[in-house]
Amino acid sequence: MVYRLPDSLPHPTVDADGWQAQLESLYAISVEIAGLRELSQVMDRALEYCLALTTSAFGFIGLVDGPDTMDVAAIRGFVPDRPGFYERFRKIPIRRTIFGVVILEGRSNLSNDVLNDPLHIGSPRGHPPVRTFLGVPLKVRDETIGMIGVANRPDGYDAGHERLLSTFANQVAVAIANARLYEQQRQMIADLQSLHARLNAAQVEALIHQERNRIAEELHDRVAQIIFSIGIEATWCLERDGIPPELAASLGRIRDLAARGAAEIRRAVYDLAAEPPAGR
Repeated sequence: MVYRLPDSLPHPTVDADGWQAQLESLYAISVEIAGLRELSQVMDRALEYCLALTTSAFGFIGLVDGPDTMDVAAIRGFVPDRPGFYERFRKIPIRRTIFGVVILEGRSNLSNDVLNDPLHIGSPRGHPPVRTFLGVPLKVRDETIGMIGVANRPDGYDAGHERLLSTFANQVAVAIANARLYEQQRQMIADLQSLHARLNAAQVEALIHQERNRIAEELHDRVAQIIFSIGIEATWCLERDGIPPELAASLGRIRDLAARGAAEIRRAVYDLAAEPPAGR
């Protein structure tokens, strides 16, 4: 399938007077691209326009992924006939190939006879044959962040196509950089929100621990002392002479209960004052 240029888009093969009209049309397209925030949307929409601008059959956008690798981040115009084709060949080594020189040298490369081009090294099985090719760099300031490649225009490419695609690529590069920045900011906000939630949770845990300590102190200073005093009084009464057996038995039970209560209070105080397990 060859992407035909819509009537609303500029045709590259025009005289000098038409160049201003082309720029105005490109400006309108660039405004639309710049308004997108998702990186995948930016690249997919930009590549659609690239194919239309050059009346190309298929194309791709590659982004530099390390010093020696390019990631084919978007592709249009053909569907691989083998499952896993895209994932297998998505990462491409940057070498002196028909498209690699665009990244290595940061310049456009045009070939209307790809099969006999000295830089042509072939294509993987399942890739459509490439007969004509035009590649332009994506640059932000002086840094080449990737490239746009289009192929198989029926009548080949010329300087007008190269100039038009290069001009558009400058706007696409800025839109890609902005989308990346937007994604970084969104991730930063998500990280900050997560950190804030963790800090809030930590603050709640600290307040709970503080309250547990306060309750433990109350139990120790008030309740435990009262129970201890009950036990002392019961012991004092039992040591007096002439206590009736029934009363002595009751006082003994009271003393035992006071001792058990004091032990329970000590255990509760220890549990409350201890650091709560993680996740509680």
